[in-house]
Amino acid sequence: MRAILTALVLGCCFHTVEAQTAPPYTQWKGLENGPYRVGFKLIEIFDSTRVLLTDSGQDSLQKKKSYFPIQMGVWYPSDQQWDVNKAMRFNRFFEMALRKNDFHELTPEEQDDALTIFYNFAKYGLSVELSDKELEAIGNTPTAAMENVEPAAGPFPVLLAGHDGGIWKSTILKEYLASHGYVILSTGFLSDTYSILSGQPEKALNRRLMTFEYQRKRSTRLDFADTSRMGLIGMNADGMSALLYQMKTQRASALLSLDGWEGKNNGHSYVTSHPNYDTSGFQTAYMEFQQDEESGRESLQLNSAILENLRQSDRYSYVMNGFGHAHLTGNMMALPELDEQVAKQYRFLFRSALAFFDAYVIGDQDVRQKLRQSDRSSELGEGTFVRSIRLISGRSSGARND
Repeated sequence: MRAILTALVLGCCFHTVEAQTAPPYTQWKGLENGPYRVGFKLIEIFDSTRVLLTDSGQDSLQKKKSYFPIQMGVWYPSDQQWDVNKAMRFNRFFEMALRKNDFHELTPEEQDDALTIFYNFAKYGLSVELSDKELEAIGNTPTAAMENVEPAAGPFPVLLAGHDGGIWKSTILKEYLASHGYVILSTGFLSDTYSILSGQPEKALNRRLMTFEYQRKRSTRLDFADTSRMGLIGMNADGMSALLYQMKTQRASALLSLDGWEGKNNGHSYVTSHPNYDTSGFQTAYMEFQQDEESGRESLQLNSAILENLRQSDRYSYVMNGFGHAHLTGNMMALPELDEQVAKQYRFLFRSALAFFDAYVIGDQDVRQKLRQSDRSSELGEGTFVRSIRLISGRSSGARND
Protein backbone atom coordinates (compact mmCIF):
# COMPACT_ATOMS: atom_id res chain seq x y z
CA MET A 1 0.00 0.00 0.00
CA ARG A 2 1.24 3.45 -0.82
CA ALA A 3 -0.32 6.79 0.08
CA ILE A 4 0.78 10.38 -0.47
CA LEU A 5 -1.26 13.05 1.26
CA THR A 6 -1.16 16.60 2.41
CA ALA A 7 -1.49 16.74 6.18
CA LEU A 8 -2.57 19.28 8.78
CA VAL A 9 -1.73 19.72 12.46
CA LEU A 10 -1.13 16.67 14.59
CA GLY A 11 -3.63 17.31 17.33
CA CYS A 12 -2.96 14.41 19.64
CA CYS A 13 -0.13 12.05 20.52
CA PHE A 14 0.18 8.36 21.27
CA HIS A 15 1.13 8.92 24.92
CA THR A 16 -1.02 10.77 27.43
CA VAL A 17 0.43 11.91 30.74
CA GLU A 18 -1.26 13.84 33.52
CA ALA A 19 -0.36 17.46 32.78
CA GLN A 20 -0.17 18.41 36.44
CA THR A 21 2.62 15.89 37.07
CA ALA A 22 4.97 17.37 34.48
CA PRO A 23 7.78 19.67 35.63
CA PRO A 24 7.90 23.08 33.92
CA TYR A 25 10.40 22.34 31.17
CA THR A 26 10.24 25.69 29.38
CA GLN A 27 12.16 24.49 26.32
CA TRP A 28 9.61 21.76 25.59
CA LYS A 29 6.89 24.15 24.38
CA GLY A 30 3.96 22.06 25.62
CA LEU A 31 5.28 18.56 24.94
CA GLU A 32 4.01 15.84 27.26
CA ASN A 33 6.51 14.58 29.81
CA GLY A 34 6.74 10.81 30.05
CA PRO A 35 6.62 8.81 33.30
CA TYR A 36 10.34 9.41 34.00
CA ARG A 37 12.60 12.32 34.75
CA VAL A 38 15.80 12.67 32.72
CA GLY A 39 19.35 11.89 33.68
CA PHE A 40 22.45 12.76 31.69
CA LYS A 41 25.99 11.46 31.74
CA LEU A 42 28.98 12.69 29.74
CA ILE A 43 31.52 10.12 28.61
CA GLU A 44 34.82 11.35 27.21
CA ILE A 45 37.15 8.56 26.22
CA PHE A 46 39.99 7.86 23.82
CA ASP A 47 39.45 4.84 21.57
CA SER A 48 42.83 3.10 21.73
CA THR A 49 42.00 1.00 18.65
CA ARG A 50 42.24 4.09 16.44
CA VAL A 51 44.80 6.85 16.08
CA LEU A 52 44.71 10.33 14.60
CA LEU A 53 47.65 12.02 12.92
CA THR A 54 47.85 15.68 13.92
CA ASP A 55 50.31 18.52 13.45
CA SER A 56 52.96 18.57 16.15
CA GLY A 57 52.74 22.34 16.48
CA GLN A 58 56.45 22.76 15.83
CA ASP A 59 56.77 21.82 12.21
CA SER A 60 53.85 21.33 9.86
CA LEU A 61 55.71 18.41 8.31
CA GLN A 62 55.99 16.65 11.62
CA LYS A 63 53.08 14.58 12.77
CA LYS A 64 52.18 13.05 16.08
CA LYS A 65 49.81 10.22 16.88
CA SER A 66 46.99 10.41 19.37
CA TYR A 67 44.17 8.04 20.17
CA PHE A 68 40.77 8.76 18.70
CA PRO A 69 38.59 10.96 20.99
CA ILE A 70 34.92 10.07 21.47
CA GLN A 71 32.65 12.45 23.33
CA MET A 72 29.39 10.71 24.11
CA GLY A 73 26.28 12.01 25.78
CA VAL A 74 23.95 9.55 27.50
CA TRP A 75 20.36 10.58 28.25
CA TYR A 76 18.41 8.08 30.35
CA PRO A 77 15.23 7.66 32.42
CA SER A 78 15.49 8.48 36.11
CA ASP A 79 13.17 8.43 39.12
CA GLN A 80 15.03 11.37 40.66
CA GLN A 81 12.68 14.27 41.34
CA TRP A 82 13.38 17.16 39.00
CA ASP A 83 14.73 20.21 40.76
CA VAL A 84 15.40 23.49 38.98
CA ASN A 85 18.60 23.84 41.00
CA LYS A 86 19.83 20.40 39.90
CA ALA A 87 18.87 20.84 36.27
CA MET A 88 21.65 21.32 33.74
CA ARG A 89 21.76 24.74 32.12
CA PHE A 90 21.53 24.82 28.35
CA ASN A 91 24.96 26.42 27.91
CA ARG A 92 26.56 23.40 29.58
CA PHE A 93 26.05 21.41 26.38
CA PHE A 94 27.76 24.11 24.30
CA GLU A 95 30.74 24.14 26.62
CA MET A 96 30.98 20.37 26.26
CA ALA A 97 30.88 20.72 22.48
CA LEU A 98 34.01 22.88 22.51
CA ARG A 99 35.92 20.02 24.12
CA LYS A 100 34.97 17.31 21.63
CA ASN A 101 38.25 17.15 19.67
CA ASP A 102 40.64 16.75 22.60
CA PHE A 103 38.75 17.21 25.93
CA HIS A 104 40.82 20.28 26.83
CA GLU A 105 40.00 22.59 29.70
CA LEU A 106 38.11 25.61 28.44
CA THR A 107 39.52 29.08 28.75
CA PRO A 108 37.29 31.84 30.16
CA GLU A 109 37.08 33.26 26.65
CA GLU A 110 35.85 29.95 25.26
CA GLN A 111 33.22 29.70 27.98
CA ASP A 112 32.03 33.23 27.21
CA ASP A 113 31.76 32.44 23.50
CA ALA A 114 30.25 28.95 23.81
CA LEU A 115 26.80 30.04 22.63
CA THR A 116 28.09 31.75 19.49
CA ILE A 117 27.16 28.75 17.36
CA PHE A 118 23.55 28.87 18.60
CA TYR A 119 23.51 32.61 17.84
CA ASN A 120 24.68 31.88 14.29
CA PHE A 121 22.08 29.16 13.71
CA ALA A 122 19.34 31.56 14.80
CA LYS A 123 20.69 34.49 12.78
CA TYR A 124 21.57 32.79 9.52
CA GLY A 125 19.05 29.96 9.66
CA LEU A 126 15.97 31.78 10.94
CA SER A 127 16.88 35.49 10.60
CA VAL A 128 16.58 35.87 14.38
CA GLU A 129 19.31 38.07 15.81
CA LEU A 130 19.68 37.60 19.56
CA SER A 131 21.03 40.28 21.85
CA ASP A 132 23.75 39.43 24.35
CA LYS A 133 21.15 39.54 27.13
CA GLU A 134 18.78 37.23 25.27
CA LEU A 135 21.58 34.80 24.46
CA GLU A 136 22.71 34.73 28.08
CA ALA A 137 19.15 34.03 29.23
CA ILE A 138 18.86 31.13 26.77
CA GLY A 139 22.15 29.71 27.98
CA ASN A 140 21.03 29.90 31.62
CA THR A 141 17.71 28.15 30.95
CA PRO A 142 17.26 24.99 33.07
CA THR A 143 16.88 21.89 30.91
CA ALA A 144 15.04 18.69 31.73
CA ALA A 145 18.33 16.84 32.20
CA MET A 146 20.07 16.35 35.55
CA GLU A 147 23.70 15.32 35.38
CA ASN A 148 24.84 12.03 36.92
CA VAL A 149 21.60 11.27 38.81
CA GLU A 150 20.67 7.65 39.47
CA PRO A 151 18.96 5.88 36.56
CA ALA A 152 15.60 4.20 36.90
CA ALA A 153 15.64 0.42 37.20
CA GLY A 154 14.96 -0.47 33.58
CA PRO A 155 16.12 -2.08 31.44
CA PHE A 156 15.15 0.38 28.70
CA PRO A 157 15.46 0.19 24.91
CA VAL A 158 18.49 1.89 23.41
CA LEU A 159 18.79 4.53 20.68
CA LEU A 160 22.19 5.17 19.12
CA ALA A 161 22.36 8.70 17.76
CA GLY A 162 24.79 10.56 15.54
CA HIS A 163 24.33 14.31 15.50
CA ASP A 164 27.18 15.32 13.15
CA GLY A 165 28.30 18.22 15.31
CA GLY A 166 28.39 19.39 18.90
CA ILE A 167 26.63 17.61 21.73
CA TRP A 168 24.20 20.52 22.03
CA LYS A 169 22.28 19.33 18.97
CA SER A 170 18.81 17.78 19.49
CA THR A 171 19.14 17.78 23.29
CA ILE A 172 15.42 18.48 23.72
CA LEU A 173 14.42 15.53 21.55
CA LYS A 174 16.71 13.24 23.55
CA GLU A 175 15.28 14.51 26.84
CA TYR A 176 11.78 13.89 25.55
CA LEU A 177 12.55 10.33 24.45
CA ALA A 178 14.36 9.58 27.72
CA SER A 179 11.35 10.74 29.71
CA HIS A 180 9.30 8.16 27.80
CA GLY A 181 11.63 5.30 28.64
CA TYR A 182 14.56 5.31 26.19
CA VAL A 183 18.33 5.38 26.73
CA ILE A 184 20.05 7.53 24.11
CA LEU A 185 23.80 7.38 23.43
CA SER A 186 24.85 10.19 21.13
CA THR A 187 28.10 11.30 19.48
CA GLY A 188 29.09 13.93 16.94
CA PHE A 189 31.69 14.49 14.25
CA LEU A 190 35.20 15.63 14.98
CA SER A 191 35.80 19.02 13.43
CA ASP A 192 37.90 17.72 10.54
CA THR A 193 35.30 15.20 9.37
CA TYR A 194 33.56 17.45 6.85
CA SER A 195 36.79 18.26 5.06
CA ILE A 196 37.55 14.53 4.85
CA LEU A 197 33.99 13.85 3.67
CA SER A 198 34.34 16.22 0.72
CA GLY A 199 37.48 14.51 -0.56
CA GLN A 200 37.37 10.99 0.88
CA PRO A 201 33.73 10.23 1.70
CA GLU A 202 34.28 6.52 2.31
CA LYS A 203 37.01 7.26 4.85
CA ALA A 204 34.83 9.79 6.68
CA LEU A 205 31.82 7.47 6.74
CA ASN A 206 33.89 4.52 7.94
CA ARG A 207 35.12 6.65 10.82
CA ARG A 208 31.53 7.25 11.84
CA LEU A 209 30.52 3.60 11.41
CA MET A 210 33.27 2.61 13.83
CA THR A 211 32.02 5.20 16.31
CA PHE A 212 28.44 3.89 16.07
CA GLU A 213 29.78 0.41 16.84
CA TYR A 214 31.75 1.81 19.78
CA GLN A 215 28.54 3.35 21.11
CA ARG A 216 26.74 0.05 20.80
CA LYS A 217 29.45 -1.81 22.70
CA ARG A 218 29.45 0.90 25.35
CA SER A 219 25.68 0.55 25.75
CA THR A 220 26.10 -3.11 26.73
CA ARG A 221 27.92 -1.93 29.87
CA LEU A 222 24.87 -0.01 31.11
CA ASP A 223 22.82 -2.27 33.37
CA PHE A 224 19.70 -0.17 32.74
CA ALA A 225 19.97 -0.57 28.94
CA ASP A 226 18.31 -3.34 26.94
CA THR A 227 20.47 -3.65 23.83
CA SER A 228 18.22 -6.32 22.31
CA ARG A 229 15.79 -3.46 21.57
CA MET A 230 17.62 -0.84 19.55
CA GLY A 231 16.92 2.08 17.24
CA LEU A 232 19.09 4.58 15.37
CA ILE A 233 18.97 8.36 14.92
CA GLY A 234 21.02 10.10 12.24
CA MET A 235 21.10 13.86 11.85
CA ASN A 236 22.28 15.68 8.72
CA ALA A 237 25.43 13.95 7.41
CA ASP A 238 25.03 11.27 10.07
CA GLY A 239 21.82 10.18 8.39
CA MET A 240 24.15 8.50 5.92
CA SER A 241 26.23 6.97 8.71
CA ALA A 242 23.22 5.55 10.53
CA LEU A 243 21.82 4.03 7.35
CA LEU A 244 25.11 2.42 6.32
CA TYR A 245 25.71 1.17 9.86
CA GLN A 246 22.32 -0.56 9.83
CA MET A 247 22.94 -2.00 6.37
CA LYS A 248 26.19 -3.48 7.69
CA THR A 249 25.01 -4.78 11.08
CA GLN A 250 21.18 -5.11 10.97
CA ARG A 251 21.21 -4.51 14.73
CA ALA A 252 18.39 -1.98 14.95
CA SER A 253 14.64 -2.17 14.32
CA ALA A 254 14.06 1.46 13.32
CA LEU A 255 16.01 4.39 11.90
CA LEU A 256 15.03 8.05 12.26
CA SER A 257 16.77 10.48 9.89
CA LEU A 258 16.63 14.23 10.53
CA ASP A 259 17.56 16.17 7.39
CA GLY A 260 19.76 13.22 6.44
CA TRP A 261 22.10 13.58 3.51
CA GLU A 262 21.03 10.20 2.16
CA GLY A 263 17.92 12.09 1.03
CA LYS A 264 19.95 14.68 -0.92
CA ASN A 265 21.88 14.54 -4.19
CA ASN A 266 25.38 14.53 -2.71
CA GLY A 267 24.52 12.05 0.00
CA HIS A 268 22.92 9.73 -2.55
CA SER A 269 26.24 9.36 -4.35
CA TYR A 270 28.19 8.98 -1.10
CA VAL A 271 25.88 6.27 0.22
CA THR A 272 25.29 4.27 -2.94
CA SER A 273 29.02 4.10 -3.71
CA HIS A 274 29.90 2.86 -0.22
CA PRO A 275 30.70 -0.89 0.12
CA ASN A 276 28.04 -1.30 2.82
CA TYR A 277 25.21 -0.10 0.59
CA ASP A 278 22.83 -3.01 0.09
CA THR A 279 19.05 -2.73 0.01
CA SER A 280 18.38 -6.38 -0.82
CA GLY A 281 17.83 -7.60 2.76
CA PHE A 282 17.04 -4.26 4.39
CA GLN A 283 13.71 -4.42 6.23
CA THR A 284 14.33 -1.81 8.93
CA ALA A 285 11.56 0.73 9.47
CA TYR A 286 12.69 4.16 8.27
CA MET A 287 11.38 7.63 9.08
CA GLU A 288 12.78 10.85 7.66
CA PHE A 289 12.12 14.54 8.16
CA GLN A 290 13.60 16.56 5.31
CA GLN A 291 13.99 20.33 5.11
CA ASP A 292 11.58 22.55 3.22
CA GLU A 293 14.09 25.04 1.97
CA GLU A 294 15.28 26.28 -1.39
CA SER A 295 18.96 25.72 -1.99
CA GLY A 296 20.98 27.11 -4.87
CA ARG A 297 23.32 24.15 -4.57
CA GLU A 298 22.24 21.20 -6.67
CA SER A 299 24.12 18.86 -4.33
CA LEU A 300 21.70 19.72 -1.51
CA GLN A 301 18.50 19.23 -3.51
CA LEU A 302 16.23 16.50 -2.14
CA ASN A 303 16.63 13.07 -3.71
CA SER A 304 14.24 10.26 -2.77
CA ALA A 305 15.93 7.46 -4.74
CA ILE A 306 17.32 5.66 -1.68
CA LEU A 307 13.97 5.94 0.09
CA GLU A 308 12.31 4.36 -2.95
CA ASN A 309 14.81 1.51 -2.98
CA LEU A 310 14.14 0.42 0.63
CA ARG A 311 11.30 -1.65 -0.77
CA GLN A 312 10.97 -4.09 2.13
CA SER A 313 10.76 -1.36 4.78
CA ASP A 314 7.91 0.65 6.22
CA ARG A 315 8.86 4.20 5.26
CA TYR A 316 7.60 7.52 6.54
CA SER A 317 8.72 10.74 4.90
CA TYR A 318 7.75 14.21 6.14
CA VAL A 319 8.34 17.74 4.89
CA MET A 320 6.89 20.61 6.92
CA ASN A 321 6.16 24.05 5.49
CA GLY A 322 9.09 26.39 6.02
CA PHE A 323 10.73 23.96 8.44
CA GLY A 324 14.31 24.18 7.27
CA HIS A 325 17.80 23.00 8.06
CA ALA A 326 18.20 25.20 11.14
CA HIS A 327 14.95 23.87 12.61
CA LEU A 328 15.89 20.24 12.07
CA THR A 329 19.54 20.43 13.10
CA GLY A 330 19.93 23.58 15.22
CA ASN A 331 17.83 22.80 18.32
CA MET A 332 15.89 26.00 17.66
CA MET A 333 13.07 24.79 19.89
CA ALA A 334 15.14 26.34 22.69
CA LEU A 335 14.29 29.85 21.46
CA PRO A 336 11.98 31.39 24.09
CA GLU A 337 9.96 33.50 21.63
CA LEU A 338 9.22 30.67 19.23
CA ASP A 339 6.33 31.16 16.84
CA GLU A 340 3.45 28.88 17.84
CA GLN A 341 3.26 27.46 14.32
CA VAL A 342 6.89 26.34 14.61
CA ALA A 343 6.25 24.97 18.12
CA LYS A 344 3.42 22.85 16.67
CA GLN A 345 5.78 21.56 14.01
CA TYR A 346 8.33 20.58 16.63
CA ARG A 347 5.65 18.80 18.65
CA PHE A 348 4.56 16.94 15.53
CA LEU A 349 8.15 15.85 14.86
CA PHE A 350 8.86 14.72 18.43
CA ARG A 351 5.57 12.88 18.86
CA SER A 352 6.03 11.17 15.51
CA ALA A 353 9.55 10.10 16.49
CA LEU A 354 8.34 8.68 19.80
CA ALA A 355 5.47 6.83 18.12
CA PHE A 356 7.88 5.47 15.49
CA PHE A 357 10.25 3.98 18.07
CA ASP A 358 7.38 2.70 20.20
CA ALA A 359 5.95 0.97 17.13
CA TYR A 360 9.11 -0.68 15.84
CA VAL A 361 11.63 -0.85 18.70
CA ILE A 362 9.20 -1.74 21.47
CA GLY A 363 6.76 -3.41 19.08
CA ASP A 364 3.53 -1.60 20.00
CA GLN A 365 1.15 -2.88 17.32
CA ASP A 366 -1.58 -0.34 18.07
CA VAL A 367 0.81 2.55 17.56
CA ARG A 368 2.17 0.97 14.40
CA GLN A 369 -1.30 0.62 12.99
CA LYS A 370 -1.95 4.31 13.56
CA LEU A 371 1.31 5.25 11.89
CA ARG A 372 0.59 3.08 8.86
CA GLN A 373 -2.90 4.36 8.26
CA SER A 374 -3.08 6.21 4.96
CA ASP A 375 -5.73 8.54 6.40
CA ARG A 376 -4.62 10.00 9.74
CA SER A 377 -7.31 12.68 9.72
CA SER A 378 -8.51 11.71 13.20
CA GLU A 379 -5.17 12.93 14.55
CA LEU A 380 -5.09 16.18 12.58
CA GLY A 381 -6.52 19.55 13.48
CA GLU A 382 -6.69 22.97 11.89
CA GLY A 383 -3.72 24.44 10.10
CA THR A 384 -1.42 23.73 7.16
CA PHE A 385 2.01 23.34 8.67
CA VAL A 386 2.86 19.94 7.17
CA ARG A 387 3.45 20.16 3.43
CA SER A 388 3.48 16.44 2.76
CA ILE A 389 3.41 13.10 4.47
CA ARG A 390 4.44 10.10 2.47
CA LEU A 391 3.74 6.62 3.81
CA ILE A 392 5.04 3.52 2.05
CA SER A 393 4.37 0.12 3.59
CA GLY A 394 6.91 -2.64 3.27
CA ARG A 395 7.57 -5.70 5.38
CA SER A 396 9.25 -4.25 8.46
CA SER A 397 9.18 -6.92 11.12
CA GLY A 398 9.21 -4.66 14.16
CA ALA A 399 10.98 -5.18 17.46
CA ARG A 400 13.93 -7.54 17.45
CA ASN A 401 14.05 -10.31 20.01
CA ASP A 402 17.44 -11.81 19.21
